[in-house]
This record gives sequence, C-alpha cells and structure tokens, in this order.
Amino acid sequence: MEKVSPKFIVGVDVGYSNLKFTYGVFDPEDNKNITELFRSEIYPSTVQSITEASNICDYKSINNACIVNVNGNEYLTCVTPNVLSSKYDSERIIDDSYPFSDEYLALYLSALLHSGRKEIDLVVVGLPAREYIDEERKERLKQRLTGTFNVTNKTQITVNDVIVIPQPLGAFCAELSQSIPNQEATKFIKNLNFNTSLIIDIGFYSTDWVVMNAKQMEHDFLGSSYNAVSVILKDTQQLLGKKYGIIRNESLLEDAIRTGSYNISMGSSGDINFFADFKEMANRRAEKLVREITAAVRECVTKIDTIIICGGGLDFYKDKISERFNHCNIITADTAVDRNTTVSLNSLGFWVYGFSQIRK
Repeated sequence: MEKVSPKFIVGVDVGYSNLKFTYGVFDPEDNKNITELFRSEIYPSTVQSITEASNICDYKSINNACIVNVNGNEYLTCVTPNVLSSKYDSERIIDDSYPFSDEYLALYLSALLHSGRKEIDLVVVGLPAREYIDEERKERLKQRLTGTFNVTNKTQITVNDVIVIPQPLGAFCAELSQSIPNQEATKFIKNLNFNTSLIIDIGFYSTDWVVMNAKQMEHDFLGSSYNAVSVILKDTQQLLGKKYGIIRNESLLEDAIRTGSYNISMGSSGDINFFADFKEMANRRAEKLVREITAAVRECVTKIDTIIICGGGLDFYKDKISERFNHCNIITADTAVDRNTTVSLNSLGFWVYGFSQIRK
C-alpha cells in the first residue's frame, strides 16, 4: 500500500447564522487521538462591503474581523450583526442561491484565512440534503471552491481538492469518532455501536436529516425543511411587534439569542426579556417539524434506534423530537469536545470525513 503523506484538511460549515470551521494536519504515522489533531473556530456569518462598513464602524479595531477579496471587491466578515448597517437583515441572502453568492465565498475564504495555511490539501463542505442530491449543483460548488484564491492583497491560498457531503453527515462522523485514534480513521464507520440512526441538523435557514443504516446512507430518507431557526425568529419578531407596537430587526434578536441574554430594548417599554415568547414560537415550530420528519421516515421509523440532533437550533427543537422518538437513544450534540474554543459538530465531522477518505 502506498504511504500517505501528512495532509492539511479543513472542514468548513458556512451557515446562515454562524461560520464554523475545523482544521488540522492528518498524519497517518501519528498515534494521537482525533481530539488532539484539530482546532475549531466559530464566528458570526456576517458579510458587508468595506465601503458600507467603513461608514458605520471602525472595523479595523474589531477582534477577529476578516477582510477578504471576492471578485475584486473587499468584504468585512465575522463581526457581530449589531455593528453593521441597519439594512443588514434585508440584504442577507437566505435562500438556495446562497452557496453561489459572493457572501458565501467571502465566508469560505475567511475560514481559509483563519487556518493560517497558504496551501490546503483538502476542504470538506456540506450542502442541505435536498441540494446534495443534485449532482450538477454539487459539482458546481466543488469547482467554485477549488483552486487558487487571491484572498487579500497580500495573501494567496490554494485549495487542491474539495469534497461535498450532505450537511447532517458531519454530525454523524463527529459523534462516532470522538475517542478513536486517527490511525483507525478508515475503520470507525465499521465499528458502529448502533444499527439505524436518524441525524437531524437544525440550522438557521433549513433543517436537514438523513437516515444511516450502519455505514450506508439511505437516500430515500434524506430530506430538508424550511422549518428552522429563521422562521422562529420571524414568528418572534411579529409576536413582539404585536405586544409592544415596535418591530425590531431580526439581527438584533439573533444577537441576543447568540449571547444567551434574550434581552432587547423595545422603545418606551424599556428593556424586555423575550425568552418566553421565543420558546412559545419555537415549540409551535418544533411540533410541525416533528410531523414533517415522521412523515418522511415513516417507512423505516420502527428500525431507527438512535437519533443524533445537532445544529444551532438544537436547544429549540430537541424536546419535541425526543418526545416523538422516545424509543430511541437520543444524542444531542451541538458542540463536540471543547478545547478552549467552541467546536461545531458539523465542521468537525467534515474534517473527520476528509481524513477518512484520504486513508482509503
């Protein structure tokens, strides 16, 4: 068997709300555990042109802010939404065109820049389940993300190869690989502790799910729903508007949720905590999502013995999902191993999937 040289791999999860990425060197001669090989980072998925950003904030003084070049235009990325233009909500792209937008590419390049490497052997990214089954779409995205990029005026980064996988598969790979030494990477899917699993990834724009029967992905039970965090935000925004007579930008609500405070100013009503309102809207949406998923997997639901729930919307949907699938082993894992940084389960899983493919 031909010896495999060390490879630098990046798993990138370009979400609508957060940018998560995991990077590190896979060396087949190294005996370290997987958890010792990577570094993960997470930032808000914010993108605004430098021209607009320079008029509203001192972006040069913001920690972790990135400035990247896309098609000759400079963009500011990875800053909290509340420092950007009040028009930010209306300018956001939240639809199926997102992976082919300048905004997506700006965030992707920001992840590469943060990795600190000028040459990257392999990048693994995900697509929502309904988009993954479109072969032409997968190939377009792969071609778009492969090659040499002039990320800044002084930095050029080359990506040698890209693999596109279904979004929920990242959580599956990460959950199964937490304590397996990297030299066993190609074997970890063969050593499953359960037979049939349903992986549910609750994101900002969409919720995606896939059924894994041992090591095989069941394409007939791969699906997506627009019932996700963005609709809960919209519902909450409208509810608060009726109660207090003032409409706040979704980005302000989103930022309050991200920090965990759930506090927001509502004009003459002063500061309010909207956790109870948000929870009410989330429960309503969660019940609808559970019905969607149950209908989609009804032909195999009795075979499912494990549910893996992940994504930024995990906390808002997990109770209703657990109630419906109470006969299953429930794994809730929005974050994996915490090594002085928050780790996205999907980006970690993308990275794990990458080095398991290199060893084949």
